[in-house]
Amino acid sequence: MLVLVGAAGSVVSVEMATRERQSLVEGKRRSAERAVELYAAYTAAALEFSDVEAARGDAAALLRSPDVQSVSTYDADGAPLAAAGAADPRGFPGLVDTGEFESGALVVVRRIRGQDGAVLGVTRAVLSLAREDRAYAAARTRIVAAVAAGAVLLVLALTTALRSLVTRPLARLVEATVRVRRGERVAYATTSRDEVGALGRAFDRMATTIVEREASLRDAKQRMQNVLDHMGQAILVFDARGALDPERSHEAEVLLRDTPRSIVDALFPEGSRGFVEREAFEAWMGAVFGEPRATFEELADLAPAEASVDTDRGARTYTLAFRPVGDGELVERVMLVATDVTDQRTLRATALRKEIEHEKRVASMRRLVAGGGQVFVRFLDGARYRLTTSKERLAEVTDGDRVPVGEVFRHVHTLRGEARCFDLDAVEEILAGVEFDLSDLRVRTDDRYDVRG
Repeated sequence: MLVLVGAAGSVVSVEMATRERQSLVEGKRRSAERAVELYAAYTAAALEFSDVEAARGDAAALLRSPDVQSVSTYDADGAPLAAAGAADPRGFPGLVDTGEFESGALVVVRRIRGQDGAVLGVTRAVLSLAREDRAYAAARTRIVAAVAAGAVLLVLALTTALRSLVTRPLARLVEATVRVRRGERVAYATTSRDEVGALGRAFDRMATTIVEREASLRDAKQRMQNVLDHMGQAILVFDARGALDPERSHEAEVLLRDTPRSIVDALFPEGSRGFVEREAFEAWMGAVFGEPRATFEELADLAPAEASVDTDRGARTYTLAFRPVGDGELVERVMLVATDVTDQRTLRATALRKEIEHEKRVASMRRLVAGGGQVFVRFLDGARYRLTTSKERLAEVTDGDRVPVGEVFRHVHTLRGEARCFDLDAVEEILAGVEFDLSDLRVRTDDRYDVRG
């Protein structure tokens, strides 16, 4: 802007100075023409009487003017009659009235007429323009100074106006943009009706739309996160390098534990017993990513179906399902849906175990019903007899005498077999332990073994 104002000031200065000089020179030309016309009328009498001396005196009188450099007078035939001042090499000018500027001087030519109007001769006066040039130089200096001062004031005024009308509003817009980027709600209040005001109002509308859209996106994201968290499944997304997206379900945090570097480390940690599954999973990832989505279903059957992971809840078993994510033609990201089936399988095993125990009890009851109650009574009587006998025989054991131990072993072994027939698992388990100890006692040779201990 300063350059433009300076250029405009220069043009204005030159134009004003040029016009000032033209005015000065034009005034000089009119004054000189009148002076030369008066001189021609005055010296006409000398030419009518052929008084050359008088003509020379008149020329010398005209030369006393400080601006006149030379005066030359010729008769009608072009013969020189009088000359004063500096030598004039131009010669006879012709019988034509002229007023021209030549080489920084004003040359005025006027015909000399007699009383009857006849042309008696011609005179030529050369006038200096030095005084006008000095006046022009001074005027130019004043004009340049005035224009420069005006340009400076104009620049200051324009700068102040621009700062008030453009710079400050734009600075406010920049500050508001930064606040919008930080997620703040911004209102750019303006009453201006110019382009900057229109820009500010458009910014207000844009900022409001951005804030509302971000709030809507946050709400939608939170709703989606709530849905994922309540699904009870570990849902997460990973790329070809195994890197995990930050968006995931709450159950996925349990699966990931200490936020592993990749999905491979999450499912099959390095150094665990599942190193074979780890290598197979890495090979599967290398085959899936970058391939057409149409072939994913075929390759999905080759993916691991489940994984056992140590979590804060202990060892957990997850079934794994993989789905491609995105709209591209190639597989670039894959979503994993891992379902914790540990409790389900534990419940199923418990139910199966209880079902087996129930079947055993039913079978035992059926045997009792089929054989009559006396069968079980005889078992109880026999068991009482065998236990009493075993206790008495063990009390009779002496050092080096192994015979009672063998007899007691046979009683316990028989009693264990009868308990199995009646599906008395707890009794059978206790008798199995006693039988093991008696068997060990039978083969020992240490006489200090205390069977009563």
